[in-house]
Amino acid sequence: MKRKRLSFRAAVIAALCLPLAGIGFLPDMGQYGMTTVHAAAGENAGIEAQTPPLPGPTAIPILFFNVTQVACHIQATESVLVWTEPFEDTAQCVAQVDAGTVFMVCGVTSNGWFQVRYLGQKCYVSPVNVAFYTGGEERTELPLLDKEKGYRVAFLGDGITYGDKLSSQSDTYASLLTVKMGAESYDNYGVNGSCMGGNHPERFWDRYFAMTEEADLVFVFGGTNDYELGTPLGAMGDNSTQSFYGVLNLLMSSMKQKYPDAQIIFMTPLPRLGDTQKNSEGYVLADYANAIVEMGEFYDIPVVDLYHTASMNFVGNDEYSADGLHPTAAGHKALSDYLYGLLWEQQ
Repeated sequence: MKRKRLSFRAAVIAALCLPLAGIGFLPDMGQYGMTTVHAAAGENAGIEAQTPPLPGPTAIPILFFNVTQVACHIQATESVLVWTEPFEDTAQCVAQVDAGTVFMVCGVTSNGWFQVRYLGQKCYVSPVNVAFYTGGEERTELPLLDKEKGYRVAFLGDGITYGDKLSSQSDTYASLLTVKMGAESYDNYGVNGSCMGGNHPERFWDRYFAMTEEADLVFVFGGTNDYELGTPLGAMGDNSTQSFYGVLNLLMSSMKQKYPDAQIIFMTPLPRLGDTQKNSEGYVLADYANAIVEMGEFYDIPVVDLYHTASMNFVGNDEYSADGLHPTAAGHKALSDYLYGLLWEQQ
């Protein structure tokens, strides 16, 4: 089993929050510079509730509760329920999740519950049957996928996944790969010019909600437009969609919640012409690729690091690169062949 490490940041947060776990009260955190905000009951009334395994909610209203803002992660040690409010007897149950589910924590309520992100929404989890999560120590090994299985595949990506500069989407790496693997179904969620995060239209974060829930193999391939358009890089602890680390934090945790039984694979950007030049935020493409690798390690999500793979550098090769960024049909075939060899044949 993979060993886990307690990072300095996680150790500090755990030390501050540890009294909350399992005993259900909120200590005075004002001394740590944390802020308390007031939330009215029903703030998540728009979340579609599922039928809980416990008796349904009552009509008794809860007027207000306080939330002290913190930033850490927790993991379910057993099956836990996710609620629209921090009260089992008055709230709606959004979902029941399995042991191992990881949540981003954005606050702790005055009655000791965790305010968490579940599928992007602010929801609440009881402090019972959860533990602090500090992430993986090493890169998660790439899976050996089953050649005999008919996967239901979904690709979330930008113009490369969409097939920009190609005459037909059937020539994309995604289409070629699904044919090669004998996929049962295939959904392409590639959009030209799409970024993962930042202040840009049609971000990955805005679009993943509409992806099919039936997929059992999911590829996420992006980051090159975040580099080009200057999405701020941010840092590991960010939880805002405006920074690259922040949107990876949200997207990876939410994808694992959306697809608890699926194999999820992230891919770093392909090398591109001029990618060692700093963008408007002062970063090079390698910084965004390294962030994907680092966050994949944290969430135990395997990452195919195309950026640091010499054979996937098509820059200067007119046969494989249409414009120094988008692959030609031959480039897409080379990418699909590489992914199949790596994930199905471990080559």
